[in-house]
Amino acid sequence: MFDQRLAVPFGKEPRSGARDGLYLDTSFDKLLRNAASLLFDRGVITRSLEGTKVNARQVRITCGQAYASREHGAALAAAYGQWDSRQVAAGYVGDVYKRLITPVDPEDVDDEIMMSKGEALVAARNQRPLLTGRGLPRLDEALERSEPKLANPAPLTPARKRALGKTNRNLHQGTLTLCLWQLEGAMCGGQAGPDFARCAPGECRNSVMTPGNRARYELMRRQYLTPDTVVGRRGAARLDNLNPDIKVEFADKTDDELRDLVKQQYDNWVAATLQVSQ
Repeated sequence: MFDQRLAVPFGKEPRSGARDGLYLDTSFDKLLRNAASLLFDRGVITRSLEGTKVNARQVRITCGQAYASREHGAALAAAYGQWDSRQVAAGYVGDVYKRLITPVDPEDVDDEIMMSKGEALVAARNQRPLLTGRGLPRLDEALERSEPKLANPAPLTPARKRALGKTNRNLHQGTLTLCLWQLEGAMCGGQAGPDFARCAPGECRNSVMTPGNRARYELMRRQYLTPDTVVGRRGAARLDNLNPDIKVEFADKTDDELRDLVKQQYDNWVAATLQVSQ
C-alpha cells in the first residue's frame, strides 16, 4: 500500500535504494479496484468500483489499517488520513480507531479477542440449522444467554461484539470447529482452554462444526488417502470413526466443491463484516 523503499527499520542499516522520508504510494487505487472486483465476482459485495472515481481522500480511513500494520505504521496512517493528532484520528473513526493501530497493551489485545468471540457467536446464530456436533446444546445455551443482545436491531458495532464476547469467554474458534470450552467432557484434555492439537471435532461435547468446517474435515480425510499408504489409511480411518456422517454428507462432492464450501465460509464472514461497517 505504500512505497517499499521508504522504510528504514529501527536499528538497522538503510536498505539499498531507501528514500530519506515517508512517501505514500498512489498505486493503492489499482490495488483497491482489483480487490473490489475480486470480491464482487465472488458475490461478497454487491458492486465493484468499475466506473467509479476513487481518490485518497475517499478511502483514507478504509485503507488506514494497511498502513498501520507496517513499519512506521502510525506515522503512515496519520499521513494518509491527514490526521495531526490521536484525538483527531479518534474523531474520524470512533471506537474503530483501535483497529487501525496494532494493539500494544494487554487491554487492547483483550478487546480484539472479545470482538472475535462476539463475531463467531453471531455467525453461529445465523447458520444454526446447518451446524452439527455434540456441542450444540452448549451453543444453544450460549445463544439463549445472549439473545437480548443478539435480538437488538441496532447495528452490530465493535462495542456490541465485545460485549457478546465478554458474555461468552469460553468460545474459541478453531480450524475444524467452534469450541464452547468447558472442562467437563473436554476430550482434548485442556485444563484452561481448548488444546486444538488434540481436538476431537464433532465428537467432543464442546464442539460445533459449520458446513465449512465439515468440508475442510472431509478434505483432510481424503488427503490422508493420497497417496494410498498404511499410515494414510490409518489417519483417514481415525477421522472417519470420529465423524462417519461427514464422509456420507459429502460423498457426491468433488475436492474443488469442498474447497468452494470452505472459501464460502470466509466470504460470508467478510460480507457480514462489510455490512456492519457500512
